Amino acid sequence: MGRVLPTKWTPKLTAVLRTVDELGREQDAETAFEYLHGQYVTSAHSMSGLAGTPDTVAEVMLALAGPGNRTLDFTSGTGSILRMAADQALQRGTVTHCYAQEINPQYALITLLRLWFVHLRARRAGHEAAPPVVHVGDSLLADALPDLRADVVVANFPFGIHDWGHDRLTYDPRWTFGLPPRTEPELAWVQHALAHLSPGGTAVVLMPPATALRPAGRRIRAELVRRGALRAVIALPVGLMPPTGIGLHVWVLHQPDQRQSPATPGCWSSMPPPCRRTTPSPKPSAGYGAATCPATSPKHPGCIAPWPPSTCSTTRWT
Repeated sequence: MGRVLPTKWTPKLTAVLRTVDELGREQDAETAFEYLHGQYVTSAHSMSGLAGTPDTVAEVMLALAGPGNRTLDFTSGTGSILRMAADQALQRGTVTHCYAQEINPQYALITLLRLWFVHLRARRAGHEAAPPVVHVGDSLLADALPDLRADVVVANFPFGIHDWGHDRLTYDPRWTFGLPPRTEPELAWVQHALAHLSPGGTAVVLMPPATALRPAGRRIRAELVRRGALRAVIALPVGLMPPTGIGLHVWVLHQPDQRQSPATPGCWSSMPPPCRRTTPSPKPSAGYGAATCPATSPKHPGCIAPWPPSTCSTTRWT
């Protein structure tokens, strides 16, 4: 606790502690903590988008992922997605065992506390729930859960990291779809997510739109589609969460069961309406090109579906 608690209580910290104590007398501990968490993640000191994922975005991600007995977030921030997953499971009358890793010790502590409140509610409801597992560390360079295979993996990881460990991880066994180029850390995160999925499991991760287009990652993207690991790319509206100037993508990933035949590449979506045929793009150099969207089409390598979905267009994966 010495690394978390301040070594000197200033008048400002004392005032904060007294305010928290008063709030705790008016509301139950979890409600008070969630209120304070909301104030924190919207403050200028929280690194906003990395600290907490907005509830609207987390809800979409979890709806796409579906329920699972084990849920992992390897860049948990303050635990927003995992807490919602645990809370939703409890509302369904079940539990999910939550696992987290976070490089920021303060964020990891907040994640643990938020998950522990839900865990206590589950125990009071009579569930034999295992306590949450939270580790501090860099998930790519020091994976704290190398043997974990989760039913659901969700993550809002940092984008554009230059020193993500490319040289040190050249022969890492996680790169089953290809060694991520130095300029493609997001494809390293994607393969890390897949490495932690159990057969038949689903991962849902937030991605920058550029990852679907950059030439450096073309081979890995093509391999993800060919082997049935990348099931959908969904475009979110601009402004839902930082960075507010771009509309982030949601990638839905699936760990194919090796006992089954590979999935046919195609446009998959859990949300209607289905994709329709559109006219091929006359400008292939622009990076986008529309194509046939039925799942039976061997020429359709994947789709980007807007949110809410209306039409389906293809990204050039090969």
